[in-house]
Amino acid sequence: MKDLYTEVTNSIIDLLNTQLNSWDQPWIGLGGSFERATNMFSETPYRGINPILLSISLEKQKFRKNIWATFNQVSSNNGQVLKGQKGTKIVYFTLMGIGPNKKRYNNAQLQNMDDTQIKQLKIDVIPILKYYVLFNIEQTKGLEPSLYEVPKIAQRQITDIENEVDILVKNTGAIVIHKESNSAFYNVESDEITMPLKDQFKSAEGYIETIFHELGHYTSKADRCDRPMKNLSKSELAMEEIIAELTAAQLCAEFGITKTISNNASYIQSWIKELGDNPKFIFKAAREAQKASDYIMSFKA
Repeated sequence: MKDLYTEVTNSIIDLLNTQLNSWDQPWIGLGGSFERATNMFSETPYRGINPILLSISLEKQKFRKNIWATFNQVSSNNGQVLKGQKGTKIVYFTLMGIGPNKKRYNNAQLQNMDDTQIKQLKIDVIPILKYYVLFNIEQTKGLEPSLYEVPKIAQRQITDIENEVDILVKNTGAIVIHKESNSAFYNVESDEITMPLKDQFKSAEGYIETIFHELGHYTSKADRCDRPMKNLSKSELAMEEIIAELTAAQLCAEFGITKTISNNASYIQSWIKELGDNPKFIFKAAREAQKASDYIMSFKA
């Protein structure tokens, strides 16, 4: 499935290259228009790397609503996909097992086994990347009229969001030191986050984006999400920064804020290189970011 890894990665590289010299649009608008990417019928949010893929499609095609469904879901709800519309691929993993004498076990069989059984049968479990295609609500017709409505969304007061974020940060147990400075960082040795004073930020959104980024690094400790932070190579540093950025984007989406990824050109260029060298790079980053944001959100009151 190398081609699918490469196809997904190249779509992200293309957008990064496009935005590198003109950073006026978020490349990962997970909370764009205060609306997360969700299935239009189950209302289930998409997870992992899929919000990124749907964000790219949403931005390119200027769709107004971030709701999606498969062709079959549209058809089974008495709707139609408009003629000539091209869907958006999202991905998922299924499992395949190979035992002695190359005996194969499908995903359903493996799901019915526990780890002990798999070891006893000497099965090697291999994750297989697959995809399916989604269509945005604006690529369909004939569905429930309310799905096509684009309501005016009453924006929440940023002070209310800021208060909720402060409570969340406190609940995580993270030690956050505010002082007048020009940098924000997580110190792995002291297990502390240092932040500039709130008044130094141009906006409350900027402060929230930054504290969420540093909380992303904070989850790296072994008893949290277990990502080693010491003696990292250049590639590992790039991975950790992308994890933190994606974590911040996912957390911002939870609070109805669109997170724009760092506009530091040197960061972006290093990320493009890592993505190009390893098509699985962004998949791992998105998976780890999902774990980190899930961990942090588990402390939401």
